[in-house]
Amino acid sequence: MKDLTPKRTALCVAVIICLIAATVLAGSVPAALADGGADSVSVSVTENAGRVFLAWTGAEGEACSVLVNGAEIAAGLTETSLDITAFVPTGGRYVVAVVAAGGKRGETVFERRTALPSPNALYCVDGVLSWQGDYDDGTVFSVSLNGVPVGTTESRSFSVTAFVRGGDYTAEVTAIPADGEEYLLPSAPAYYRFSVPDSPLPPAAVNFVASRDRAYVVWSASAEECDGYYVELRSADGVQISETVTATVLDITAYVSQNKDFIFSVCCVKGGVRGIARSVAVPATSEVTQ
Repeated sequence: MKDLTPKRTALCVAVIICLIAATVLAGSVPAALADGGADSVSVSVTENAGRVFLAWTGAEGEACSVLVNGAEIAAGLTETSLDITAFVPTGGRYVVAVVAAGGKRGETVFERRTALPSPNALYCVDGVLSWQGDYDDGTVFSVSLNGVPVGTTESRSFSVTAFVRGGDYTAEVTAIPADGEEYLLPSAPAYYRFSVPDSPLPPAAVNFVASRDRAYVVWSASAEECDGYYVELRSADGVQISETVTATVLDITAYVSQNKDFIFSVCCVKGGVRGIARSVAVPATSEVTQ
């Protein structure tokens, strides 16, 4: 009779090896699978019309707790959805987890991007737009007129005098997040409509008049009524006078006595709008003394 002992021995060794391998593999199975699927709750977060909703499956009928960034925000829930808007109020990265009473668990990462608030109290006075709002340092404001960008600023005001002449305008101001703000978006624009009168006509003439002890510039009144006259006296060193006056004569003796060349300009101001300027050369002289 044939001896089967070697085959039986080999078979036993193979069985033993399989049992050992199964034991090792069983020890390496994640606890989430070994205990029957403790990490099998499916979690999703959606945003709609400014509201944020959490929903989950895989734990129906079980009391569940909800955590946002590790902090429990609700417990004992048997529903499978929850409005979590109040717990993700600003832009950022949120880890949202659902833990069932039976030990099942699931989580997801929700990255929310929120828009900056629109500038408020937008207004225009004398050609200067101004607005209000609570913004972090580095926030930039983009300004447009009638849909055309005209500049940016980090302050809460912007002069549009150089961009308006006469007619109707719609100003638009948008807040833009500072560099590095990953979870913030530009605001919705704020709008303000205003009208600007046509540019006033210039004075008919402007002259420089000097005597031994005094020096003046004199101009004729504008052909239309003005709120005042913007005057400017400029030399190679820069602007010496820049102001609005109501008279049609200006004493410049203190400047002329410096023996420098000047250019004097004057224009009508009406409704905060400066009209076309007229200028006159003021020659250097040392003859005028005070």
